[in-house]
Amino acid sequence: MAVLRTSILQENFTTNLKALAKKQSSIADLCLKAQINRQQFNKYLNGTSIPSVLIAHKLAYALGISLDMLMEAPGDLDPSVASFEQLSNAITHEPPKLMRQGVYLEYSRSAVLPDHLVIGMLHIYSARGKLRLKRKLPYPVLGNTGRRFWTYFGTCTYTYNSVHMIYANWSERQNFGTINAQRASPLSDDLIGLRTGIASRQVPSPFSTAVYLQFLPPEDSNLATLRKSSNRPISDLTESESSILEKLQSFGTVSDGILRCQLLPN
Repeated sequence: MAVLRTSILQENFTTNLKALAKKQSSIADLCLKAQINRQQFNKYLNGTSIPSVLIAHKLAYALGISLDMLMEAPGDLDPSVASFEQLSNAITHEPPKLMRQGVYLEYSRSAVLPDHLVIGMLHIYSARGKLRLKRKLPYPVLGNTGRRFWTYFGTCTYTYNSVHMIYANWSERQNFGTINAQRASPLSDDLIGLRTGIASRQVPSPFSTAVYLQFLPPEDSNLATLRKSSNRPISDLTESESSILEKLQSFGTVSDGILRCQLLPN
């Protein structure tokens, strides 16, 4: 049976498990959900035993997070699992008819850097029967080629033909944001919509901008894709990035002071 063999992953797992265990109202209930006994759980907690990948998945599911999150560096661990669990429970979740679970590249015009396209990553996954999200967005700094990120966590729901996401970053910025999107076209897994949040200017201010979510096939969605994340000058865009910028520009039009959006053609 496969086990977690990398020493860094083992250390991250133990540290994160300890931090999350402290937030649980009942360790006995957690063990029951994860289908392991308390004695074995204590061994994982103390780092004296290494779980199999299957058991690690069960623990992550019981904690309401993904296995990737459980293996992350402790500083990147979602500090708001309990809060988003409450939020998720308060939202009526319909079957995921619009959004595929997996990794998306997120494109939008920068609210801070003039004439720049922001490229980040959005991961949609299921935990405890609810859809969760994790976003990584590059710092709005000239020349940032994907080495420093804001990290956000959130939840998703659906209404009719739209998907709604709410996310937050409490560790550094303590702010919320939303994405409301629809399919970019009837035959596409990509999404397009509006992102609303707080711009990281000297005096933070609210903004709303069109956002394009490009679904990545599983074989293209590994962590190396983070290298594509950046604040890209519009003058330096690739052909495919320029095409997405055109979609963003044609998605929304302003009339009588109201931003009106339309479904893109195939």
